[in-house]
Amino acid sequence: MKALFSFALVCALFSMSAFTVVTPPAHKAVVKTVPSWPITGTRAGYAFTISGSGNTPAYINFSNGTTSYGPFSFTLQSNGAWLAVVPSTSPIFSSIKAVQLGIYSNQEGYTLTWLPDFGF
Repeated sequence: MKALFSFALVCALFSMSAFTVVTPPAHKAVVKTVPSWPITGTRAGYAFTISGSGNTPAYINFSNGTTSYGPFSFTLQSNGAWLAVVPSTSPIFSSIKAVQLGIYSNQEGYTLTWLPDFGF
């Protein structure tokens, strides 16, 4: 039995010596951009419009019927995302405190994250 185990171990080591490390192909760095400006939608009963150019957002406006709120400017964050904060004096602050716009090189398009859905 020892001889059979030793033979199996030698065979296993020999077969594993033929393995090579697989390296993934190199990816070219690509700057992603928003497909088109403005970005529009609704959140918490408010219509929003995000204006910008290329991969840089400028500001966001909200509206509810004929009433407009904003513009609220975006600032670049350390994680590479852009953040627009709604002032606490704004009537929409109880529903929307901030919006984070992420335009990342490893994905198509963009991501929108809304506070209170993410933390400060």
